[in-house]
Amino acid sequence: MKIRLTTALHAPLAAMTAFAQTTSSTRLISSTALAVIFAFVGSLISQGGDATSPSRSDYDPQPYTPVENTPAQLADKRAALDNFRDQVANNHWEWDQLGHTESSVWGVLKAANISDPAALAEHFDPADGSWHQPLPTPEGGELTKEDYDIHERYLKEVLALAFASQYREANSWGLAFKTLRWYFDNGLAAPHKYNETFTYGTGTTRTNFSKLLLMFGHLFYEEIHDERAADPEVENLFQQLRSYCRAIINAGPQIRGANWCLRMDHCLNYVLFTNEIADMDEYDYHWKKSVGVNRWEKGGVFPDGSMTHHGDIPYWGKYGDALVSRQILYGEIFKDTPWSYEQERLDFITYYMLEGRRWSYYRGVEDFAVSGDQSLIKTGGLDTSEWQKELLKRLLALGEGRLTREADLREAYHNYDAPFWNVSAETGTATTGRASNLSGQRYLWETDYQIHRRPNYSIFVKRNSQRSRAPETRKGGSGTLHLASGFTPILRQGDELFLSRLSWDYQHIPGTTVEQGLSLSGGGSASTIRGLNLFSGGVTDGQYGFGAFEMNLVLFAKDGSGSYSHLNGAGGLKGTFFFDEGMIALGQGIKRIATIESKSGSLENEILTTINNVKRVSEVVYSINGEAEATVPLSESISEENHFLTDLSWLHHDGIGYVIWPFDSSSTKLVLSFEDVRFNEELKESYKSHLNDLLGKTVGRQTWNHGALNMFRLWIDHGANPANDTYAYAVFPDCTVEQLKDYVADLPFEIATNASGMQAVVHPGEGLYYASFSRAGTADFGSGKSLTVDRPLMVMVRQQGASFSFTAANPQHVGRNPGFIAGEGPAIGVLYDKPVPLQQTGFGGRSDLTFNFSNIRGEEGASVPADQ
Repeated sequence: MKIRLTTALHAPLAAMTAFAQTTSSTRLISSTALAVIFAFVGSLISQGGDATSPSRSDYDPQPYTPVENTPAQLADKRAALDNFRDQVANNHWEWDQLGHTESSVWGVLKAANISDPAALAEHFDPADGSWHQPLPTPEGGELTKEDYDIHERYLKEVLALAFASQYREANSWGLAFKTLRWYFDNGLAAPHKYNETFTYGTGTTRTNFSKLLLMFGHLFYEEIHDERAADPEVENLFQQLRSYCRAIINAGPQIRGANWCLRMDHCLNYVLFTNEIADMDEYDYHWKKSVGVNRWEKGGVFPDGSMTHHGDIPYWGKYGDALVSRQILYGEIFKDTPWSYEQERLDFITYYMLEGRRWSYYRGVEDFAVSGDQSLIKTGGLDTSEWQKELLKRLLALGEGRLTREADLREAYHNYDAPFWNVSAETGTATTGRASNLSGQRYLWETDYQIHRRPNYSIFVKRNSQRSRAPETRKGGSGTLHLASGFTPILRQGDELFLSRLSWDYQHIPGTTVEQGLSLSGGGSASTIRGLNLFSGGVTDGQYGFGAFEMNLVLFAKDGSGSYSHLNGAGGLKGTFFFDEGMIALGQGIKRIATIESKSGSLENEILTTINNVKRVSEVVYSINGEAEATVPLSESISEENHFLTDLSWLHHDGIGYVIWPFDSSSTKLVLSFEDVRFNEELKESYKSHLNDLLGKTVGRQTWNHGALNMFRLWIDHGANPANDTYAYAVFPDCTVEQLKDYVADLPFEIATNASGMQAVVHPGEGLYYASFSRAGTADFGSGKSLTVDRPLMVMVRQQGASFSFTAANPQHVGRNPGFIAGEGPAIGVLYDKPVPLQQTGFGGRSDLTFNFSNIRGEEGASVPADQ
């Protein structure tokens, strides 16, 4: 007996999209995990995969060799597939996107302004099923957007016939069958093309052609499958529908990366309609191929734990959620069937949740730099922490005690970040949850992204180079380009920056050095905005580390010529160095590198280094040049107060302390601003409901009516035309005013050098020595300790007891993309085929050390220990 799948299915897809933690690790600290993963990756690579993806309008079937099933395997698979259909039909597997329910189909028709489906029968010729309007046919395989619109209208009217037959007793099965035969037999079917036939958007406004046809197929499921064997014409139509919709499970590039996971519902729709073991086998092959390291692709998960999508955009937020949640869901759906995950794939999912995504997540917040156009703070009014924790629980259940890193996964589950807020509806006061125990550091070399975590704070840094670029931004302000220009969010509560960006101009965001007055978008998947620089890297031993990059933001020509235009007049060398107490940020060579042309002519605006720009929630206490401290109550304001520094200066706001060193240039100044800043016009409407969620109804309404946020802003003004300016500041993310004053009186770290392409910092108490070399040179730490290199290199030394360990990374490593301006290697950057030397003095042991960097694609940016 055939099962008609028309039962109303509920359980929002969002409930399955439960968010999870993850993002990155170095080769050092994940060597055990990577050994397991890379062994598995070898099998994935052997399955094939092209170095380049087809164009967006080219959806070629991907290579696949059909499975040869034994009779016993066929019987097992037949039983499993029938059971899956039964589970869906009886609401044991529920989701709202299958699209063959009465409510789903009716929603599509209403969006198409079809109020009387039965009346549309008159649009079809009862003799041959032809439609009342001519259908454009492909010329040279191409249709215009207007042509596709006509095809879409036709298919929706065909769907209306099916709906009327099933739910309006119109008995139009024969006419619907006839018109689809006419559509396919006469070669009228529209060719597959992105945004016309294969979008994956939810709702009814982006319904793709295959989904429309599958809705039809599910409505007439019994008729088609009951009559196939006896009626060759019905069998022929079934095979035509099957062939056209097969692109859902086998066509590139949509089956690569996170879009593939977002389209799981379409794939399952296809399998449930065809009810063919061969189709499920093919889907399973392509799906499992995507559950691995995508060394040959532009998007997906990479050996460092990076997740990218739409090219080289870091994307652990949003699309990363789809990747994690759907891959776990797939495992649940097909658990204990012939299509179950092997342990290696479950281990891989565990790996990128533990060493990947959770590092970009802190106390309910996904870092903007890996979230695309949104920060995943709240969804449906809920904090995301519990959703992400639920994913860990589900993965543990899938593993059934077989996971290689089960102990680590259980530890992560039991110590997951508690939600950071409980907001009073009247006062807007938030109380924080329990701090995370996650402590350490990760550098994601594939995406120029670094995370420094301690239980009481998290600092993220997103840099750019020719290897990677800014996050995709479709909303949130036109200036979001600079979310990769050294953007350094400092989180203690977790939510500091989400509301703060309502009053950002996006050229004035934490950690960046930017020419003001230029609003530019970070761009979408086809953007050629990159850094002109090859130098961008980081080194870490998993607990400590640092990173640096040369800043030179450009737009490359799309013709592949290597020509470019500057996007920002600010250039320089910027580094961030991390310790238990916080970080030091250093800049050198800050200068104007180009004049930007705009509609208004030549712009020479001030170049600013923004230390922080955040909603003010407490009084500000500060001391400039060692003078008596001043306190600015929350009720009072200061509007851009300028200071020329001659001595260490400090400020304290919301539990975060800032220390700023005097500048080399007498014209450079520190600017303090504690005042109301008007809402960003591009953002404010999207924040209207968030204000109530974050501040409570009363305070949220008052803030909305006020139209501004009280902001704590702190920046360095280098002037319009700086010449090799420098800066140095430290951030202590969790301290009292008294503790900050103690730090200032006896700084726990020292700046060894910030000149000539080198930046070096030492923290004697933690036994840490950091040296960033953008060129060959010697870093002198004093006390007889020095490091000398003959090329660009990132080096850290860590003392533990009487021993010293040396770790290094290649800051000009080869990227995953071909160079816009070719480097010395086969792609972007430089590969070190031979051991790289390091000369050291004062650290004991051998004076001449070497580092052996990997030349395996995807591993070249990893931190490695010295050969000793």
